[in-house]
Amino acid sequence: MATLTDNPIAERVDRLHNQWTMFAKNRDARILRWILDSDEIALLDGFVAKEAHPEAAETPDLFLEMDAPFTSPAQHGLALREALRMSYERDKAALEQAGVPAHWQCPAYRPGTDDIAAWLETLESLRAAHGEGIEIVAVSLRPSSVSDPDAYAIWLQRLGRTAPSYFRFIVVELRASNTFAALANSEPKRVVTQTANLDMPAALEQLSADAGNLDTPGGQFRHLYVQMGGAAKRGDVATADALGSLALVIADGQGWPHLAGVIHFFMGSLLLQLGRNVDAYHRFVGVDSAGQKMEEGGEPAGKKIRVQGRLAAGTALLQEKAYPQAAQVYQDTAPIAAAADDKRAELDCWRLASYCYELAGDRGRAWSAGAQGLQLAGTLDEEIRRTSTLPYLGEGMLRLTSDPRLGDAPSIEKRMTSLLGRDWRPVKAVG
Repeated sequence: MATLTDNPIAERVDRLHNQWTMFAKNRDARILRWILDSDEIALLDGFVAKEAHPEAAETPDLFLEMDAPFTSPAQHGLALREALRMSYERDKAALEQAGVPAHWQCPAYRPGTDDIAAWLETLESLRAAHGEGIEIVAVSLRPSSVSDPDAYAIWLQRLGRTAPSYFRFIVVELRASNTFAALANSEPKRVVTQTANLDMPAALEQLSADAGNLDTPGGQFRHLYVQMGGAAKRGDVATADALGSLALVIADGQGWPHLAGVIHFFMGSLLLQLGRNVDAYHRFVGVDSAGQKMEEGGEPAGKKIRVQGRLAAGTALLQEKAYPQAAQVYQDTAPIAAAADDKRAELDCWRLASYCYELAGDRGRAWSAGAQGLQLAGTLDEEIRRTSTLPYLGEGMLRLTSDPRLGDAPSIEKRMTSLLGRDWRPVKAVG
């Protein structure tokens, strides 16, 4: 077991270590359903990466990290098998340099073998190649994408029922998402649920206190910001707001507009999540003001801060259904984005202005703003166009052609095809 230290991060890694050890000792368990808050994910990633490193590992287990996308229930085991083979070949030289046996070769696939059987045979071969010192092969399954969550849960159930006790698998679930709740309920012995409960705000607060300098403005601001984050996570908006106000006093007193902008953006985002759209709007206006002060002080980053704040302010108004006001904010932000040389944001400004005018029933202004966006799109390089929200602007312009006085659909189709190709329409979300 790792040694406890006064370092709050190391102490929380110890907690993860102990939680893993308890799971590993459970002979019936196969899948660890680890429930975490979003701010705990990085620490779990660090723990798994540490245990996957032969020189840093503290458990007798061989840890693997797999992120192959889940696209087909009948093929996923084969996709994992191929991903492991490729990563092993890529890392072979580094393993040999670290003194780890690197003579493993992925066994040949036997035609007709079930995908999970083939995956487990591959892990069996890898375990044998590492010798008797390995107690468990632990695989963190974090697919980069999942085409069908229900099918993936069924695949995990098959895996849990088939795997021997010396193969264990980790799945990560964000608290309150219940991603794998049905799986855990259907397999109470095979799937073990563990909530990390790391309390990262307290860890960060301790780190800040230990860092010292709390008698200086910089140290005081840092500590207030960390405390503010902890209060926000607890849902204590009033305390977060009060701490933010104290931090703003320091930032304003020291002439730190960029840090004032950070406080306003933090509170604005929090209020937006809570549906307090008008309050959030005023906070984002504060971000814009902070950016203006930066510009006045000769800081080039001020323009980008202003764009971020104003786009967020537009979002708050849009969510409040104040469509004409939101459209005006977006339209007025376009030249600021242009001055900041942020073409992607500039395009978004015209797209969102057009959308808001459309929602407000002002089709003429919606068409005019959209036309500005299309004109801008013609000046952008192919990569920006391809990865931008331009397809949604094109769809909006097509909707507007229902009024023949504004334009015609074939012209928009032709324009969008020239900009993005024949398959220009945005991909629709499934499910």
